[in-house]
Amino acid sequence: MSLVKRTISSALQNPAASGGNTARRSLLATAAVVGGWLAVNVMAYGHLAVPAEADGGLLAERSTRSTQSNAAASLPTTPFFGVAAVKNEAEPELDLANIPITQLNLVLSGVLSSSVNDHASALVAERGKPAERFYVGQSLPGGAEVYSVEVDHIILRRNGQMEKLTYPDADGRPTVPKQYANYAREASRVISANASSNRADKQQSIRDRLEKLREMARQRQGAQQR
Repeated sequence: MSLVKRTISSALQNPAASGGNTARRSLLATAAVVGGWLAVNVMAYGHLAVPAEADGGLLAERSTRSTQSNAAASLPTTPFFGVAAVKNEAEPELDLANIPITQLNLVLSGVLSSSVNDHASALVAERGKPAERFYVGQSLPGGAEVYSVEVDHIILRRNGQMEKLTYPDADGRPTVPKQYANYAREASRVISANASSNRADKQQSIRDRLEKLREMARQRQGAQQR
């Protein structure tokens, strides 16, 4: 800074002696010296004049994120208030008496019940086609699903509604095949006839025994009279 002051003071003190040209050269030289000095100072100390708020903000943001991630990682995974029990919603009980008969073109040929619902199955056929075995949960022709298998019918679920599929000659009531019904009636008739015959035989046997006892009593009475 002393060099700049000396140059400016010399130019101001001798303006008349040096003349106009000398004054111009002195001013140019002074400006060049001042410009060079400023340039050197800016290059050497310019970074000190730039505020470090931006870098500080980035560092602070990174530090905050790092702190949050570390805090999240350090939190224990153990539930402080226990684990909420999962409630298994019980399936609603079916009102079998009010379940409508399905209108699907299906024929129930037989049922294979099981204590395990998933293992139960039924023999179902489309009219005019052979029967196939369907398990609970499988889909039937027509878009229905086997919901449950009962002794004399099966429950179908179609479009969220429950329907009942019974044997061909059943109209919502348990029935048995006609041949089996004929066999049952014949067996009942035979059993009744056998029961009647057995009663008659027993009565005849009792009469025979009574007659023998009477005959033995007469023989003893005759022997005593002699």
